[in-house]
Amino acid sequence: MRVKGRIVIVSGLAALCIALMIGGCATPARKDQMEIAEFEVTEPQIAAAAEGGIALDVTVYGDDVGGLASLYYPLPRADFEKALLTSLASTNRFRVVPRGSEADFRVSVGLVQLIQPQWSGTVTLETAWLVRSAATGVEIARRPVRVEKPASFSKKREATELAASASIAEGIKWLGEVVEPRSH
Repeated sequence: MRVKGRIVIVSGLAALCIALMIGGCATPARKDQMEIAEFEVTEPQIAAAAEGGIALDVTVYGDDVGGLASLYYPLPRADFEKALLTSLASTNRFRVVPRGSEADFRVSVGLVQLIQPQWSGTVTLETAWLVRSAATGVEIARRPVRVEKPASFSKKREATELAASASIAEGIKWLGEVVEPRSH
């Protein structure tokens, strides 16, 4: 009888630990951990900042990526979008304008796929970036961004945030290379 009681206690503790791990895993990535604060700045970008920045109409599309398909650490589209907009504003090169306002460029960023390991391995985030002229609607450039970050079992959320942050940084750097301020 005593051995059976210990087995029940050990089994209960194991179940509790698993429930806590899974419950803790279900927390989404945090927006503030994805924001980028420091960027390299070129001379044309300094000039654009002096003129108020390049006006961008930004759209993030795609469903939340992650969740059960990525084993518990979702990357909500809304959090990614907030981190992207905050990061763009912090560059002082770009000015995000409300949809329908006068913009220099229209930027679309798609959340394509988030792959996470079951136990440990690599977190992979794929995004798609597209820039169009706001005046003509003509596509200027497009670029897929694929970021991989190593992740241990207990650090998948942090690896997801790092992947999102790296994707935003790479996308913003690329934007700085392909868009130029309008001549007034």
